[in-house]
Amino acid sequence: MVEKLKYKLMEIVKHHPFELYDVHQTTIFGQQGLEILVDSDDGPINTEALEHFHHDILNLDDTWIPDHFVIEVSSVGVERPLKDYKDYDKAIGKYIYLVSDYFKGYATLIERQEDMITIEYLEKTKKLKKVIPIKTISTARRAVKF
Repeated sequence: MVEKLKYKLMEIVKHHPFELYDVHQTTIFGQQGLEILVDSDDGPINTEALEHFHHDILNLDDTWIPDHFVIEVSSVGVERPLKDYKDYDKAIGKYIYLVSDYFKGYATLIERQEDMITIEYLEKTKKLKKVIPIKTISTARRAVKF
């Protein structure tokens, strides 16, 4: 159901100022539901835009989403996960949190080449660089630097 729905949502999202990030089935307040995440390169997504998108989703007939499903639409947020090459490319120059076989901690993503990334991080007061194979990364997300 979710894969078919993604294609339909991609048609709907074309009329909105953001892109579809992820759709997955979940439990929301003890009920079956769908969490629909959107993202924008143009900065924060306002609640009015999310509300219009949600309304368009509710107008779909029951063949797409069963009536008993709860639908939650939200933006990915500041600490969005990096799940594919496109996400890594968008995060170049950004501060990230990373867990891999070779590194765990906060760093700046410098570049991605094929299936490797280069990060820059501080060890005490020294700036160091490290190249990490993406396949060894178990967690990667954007991070906020204070």
